[in-house]
Amino acid sequence: MDTNNTNNFTNTETPNIQRGRSFEEIIGEIFDRNFCLQKNAEPNKYPWDYVVGDDIKIETIYTAYPIAKHLWRALALDIARIGKQYLPSIIFVINQSFDTKDVPEDISLLYGDKINLVSLENLFFLCGDDGNLRSRLAQCLTFSTENVSPRPLDNNVAKLLFPHRKIVKSNTAPSFTERLANILPGKKDFTKYENFCFDFVNEIFQNNIEHTVAQHKNNRDLYRFDIVAALKNNPESFWKFIYDKYNSCFILFECKNFSEQIGQDEIYSTERYLYNNALRNVAIIFSRKGANASAKQACQSVLKEHGKLILVLNDNDVRTLDNLYKQKRQETVLFSPSDYLFDLAKDFLLNLDK
Repeated sequence: MDTNNTNNFTNTETPNIQRGRSFEEIIGEIFDRNFCLQKNAEPNKYPWDYVVGDDIKIETIYTAYPIAKHLWRALALDIARIGKQYLPSIIFVINQSFDTKDVPEDISLLYGDKINLVSLENLFFLCGDDGNLRSRLAQCLTFSTENVSPRPLDNNVAKLLFPHRKIVKSNTAPSFTERLANILPGKKDFTKYENFCFDFVNEIFQNNIEHTVAQHKNNRDLYRFDIVAALKNNPESFWKFIYDKYNSCFILFECKNFSEQIGQDEIYSTERYLYNNALRNVAIIFSRKGANASAKQACQSVLKEHGKLILVLNDNDVRTLDNLYKQKRQETVLFSPSDYLFDLAKDFLLNLDK
């Protein structure tokens, strides 16, 4: 594994090094899901991370930012470190979005078709229908993956791995829509609803948020957020909008498993957790029945008086987001869950009272 710009942090576990370690672990899980994999038992002796079968080596490369020169520089350094004699039987797994035709001429002229590469698109393809694995992979990345579509392995890589493939069972876990239907509104199922919302946010919005924390309390335990998350670098759609226009690097999600529509009290209590100096000026409230008239008026007041944006989603919105997420993954629609949130925000702003 190679991490970008880590030479100056030999004795320090920086966030990027931590992400690189997580990336390496998740690559092991992804490949173990699909192929007969073993961990390199002697990493000091052999300069790769995993072995498929008896002789196919897997080396992970993690670069902190989606900048082409960093990616290809990291690849060139890894080839030099490992030795080009291993190239025909080694697969480089990189946490970036690219196509093999993107390989720079100086590298391709030196090594030709001997370089076996696996991109981020290939990794999402190998995750299949395992939503948890996809979410954890996305959490390792500092940048948005909104427009990264799954893509099968390139022919050379597929030929190497094909003899060692496993039969992958389909993920039979219930969909979010099915899970929601089994949660009753009211106090009894409040914890189930909060856990549902945490899983939902982590998976549906995985391409644009990271560092998701549930039930985050302040230093004196006086209050808590339900869910708070950070926006990734270069966010897309709705997330770019709130980053640019509302000075928000973080977003708050509240979960209200009420039997009735929420009122203005819930809006004003959420507004107290939003601070401009903390770069957190936007909240999304999950509410089973949505917002009543006084709550909608309170959302407008909070925006006009304090510049804070609060959106309220109901069960129909959640089901729509789940459906869009599944369709986007299957590439049957171009419209994403983030685009849906953006439309809700635009509709709210267009209908503000004078």
